[in-house]
Amino acid sequence: GLDGYALTLSRSAVIGFLIVSRKYGPALYTFLSIGTGTLVGHLLKELYARPRPDLVEHLVNTHTPSFPSGHAMVSAIVYLTLGSLILRFVDSGRVRVYVLAVAILLPFLIGLSRIYLGVHWPSDVAAGWAIAGLFELGDIVGYVLMGLFSLFALYVLVNLWRRCVAVDDHLKLPDVGGCFEGGEGGGGYYEQ
Repeated sequence: GLDGYALTLSRSAVIGFLIVSRKYGPALYTFLSIGTGTLVGHLLKELYARPRPDLVEHLVNTHTPSFPSGHAMVSAIVYLTLGSLILRFVDSGRVRVYVLAVAILLPFLIGLSRIYLGVHWPSDVAAGWAIAGLFELGDIVGYVLMGLFSLFALYVLVNLWRRCVAVDDHLKLPDVGGCFEGGEGGGGYYEQ
């Protein structure tokens, strides 16, 4: 529907802004997070093939299975992903609280609207939110692991650099042969 197009345009505009701003990592993170979340939602709908509720007349037309709610799931993934990106660039506590509140409130209201429209069971919406929460948790764990890997790589490079510089008394660029292969200047890094 129109709401899906609006969400697609919004996330495309944000990704475009990040690319133009040369923030390629956050742009890729946003694209992959939202893209994989959307794909997983479609796959789960096909896997479970749960019929839509038939207790009341639907106030909108739907053509896909009910479980999980794609609107609840994708809106939560989109708004939580965009909210987490904004939080990285903002220092103000008030702004952070506002961004977090909006990132939680909008998917909550969207999920409730899907129940109100009669097109989802409450469990469909709850599952959509839960899956989105797992995606965001996975993003956080991935972000932490990426940070730990970066710190480890930096540690290795700094120690390697220190050993290479120690080979050269005048702090010129070290002789790669002497540093890595145990050539002149006091043993190689890999021989210790």
